[in-house]
Amino acid sequence: MKKSFLMKMFVCLFTVTALYACGNDEKEKKDEIIAVTGVTLDQSRFTLAVGDSKTLTAVVSPDNATNKEVRWSSSDTEIATVDNGVVTAVAEGSASIIVTAVDGEKTAEAPVLVLITASAEEFAAHCRRYYRLAYSTYLQIDSQYSTLEARQDVTSSSRILLTFLNYAYKTVNLCNQLIERLDSDDDISEADKNIFLGQALAYRAASYFYLKTLFGGVPLIRTYEYELSEEPSRASVQEINDFIRETLDEAKSKNLLPANDSVYHTLAIIESQNSDAAAAYTGMQDILDRMAANSLLSFTDVNNDGIITADEYPANTMTVQIYLLYAEISLNSGNTSQAIETLNILRELSGQSPLSPEETETVDNIRTAIRDIFDNCNTGMKYLNLVRWNLTSDWGYRILLPIPLEALDGMPQNEGW
Repeated sequence: MKKSFLMKMFVCLFTVTALYACGNDEKEKKDEIIAVTGVTLDQSRFTLAVGDSKTLTAVVSPDNATNKEVRWSSSDTEIATVDNGVVTAVAEGSASIIVTAVDGEKTAEAPVLVLITASAEEFAAHCRRYYRLAYSTYLQIDSQYSTLEARQDVTSSSRILLTFLNYAYKTVNLCNQLIERLDSDDDISEADKNIFLGQALAYRAASYFYLKTLFGGVPLIRTYEYELSEEPSRASVQEINDFIRETLDEAKSKNLLPANDSVYHTLAIIESQNSDAAAAYTGMQDILDRMAANSLLSFTDVNNDGIITADEYPANTMTVQIYLLYAEISLNSGNTSQAIETLNILRELSGQSPLSPEETETVDNIRTAIRDIFDNCNTGMKYLNLVRWNLTSDWGYRILLPIPLEALDGMPQNEGW
């Protein structure tokens, strides 16, 4: 009887002890802190128009983390703001939306590209505006840094290089936006679509031409989301040349080229770099035919002071340079008589006599006559002329300018800089 009672007491005590221990284990489990190991966003990158909003969702890992609280921030609140995951586009540009776990400071981010809200016509106007800014900056660079001596003073911190690069890629970005918008905009007439598409193709191609002229290989961006690229890579010069030619061939085949002398001027320069002299000659004839059809081959306000003063008559300067390139290409392709005829047109305009028999006796004499006129009318072509005439062979790495320091973003710098 006594043993039975003791046994029952032992069982009760064991049970109470076990239950107490289990209770403590449960309490300890409840008190255990599960640390955050990571946080992700449901968007890797996204695009918004100015004024639009989008809600992002943050996912904290693990699912049973004790503290799932997060903080939201924007890398540039002038471009986009964020409030509890709701992103609002403020102005055109790019920014990163960042979410941070309060526990452990783990972060995730999603780049956002904010686009302007504008009609296709307004987009086209923006394309023209920024292309003109890019080209005018290129002219300043060509004027300042087209000698080996001047390039001794250039550095990757030179502001004018960054200004040009920003304007050029701004043009590319706007043109890419316009091209993609035209594909899906049913409110624009077919005629207007063709006009705007031609402008976008031409200004984008021209921007790349001057980018590769100054820097060599640069990132080749074909879509408007280029600012979201995490690691931009440099395309080769050949890849850029192929892209430029394909783009312009598309515009020409569809008869989309805008009636703009600067576009044809760029086309003529591109043809002058064609190693196939016969193809370059045919290409130049096509350019002149198109210009004539658009009444772009007339000269006004011509002076008698060594052809035309570039600063006073920039439009005429482009036309004169196109004629000079035509004369040069004609000479290179064996069409000597066409080269002489073209030169005499320019000489007559400036009040000079036609070339004498002595001046046309040899190809070298004719080439000298072409270069003499170019010396008086070389705005925007000082460097290009030197390269084309093989006068930069001793420039070494300075034949290209340095990529602006602020624009490198992981890209390799040009050799030597």
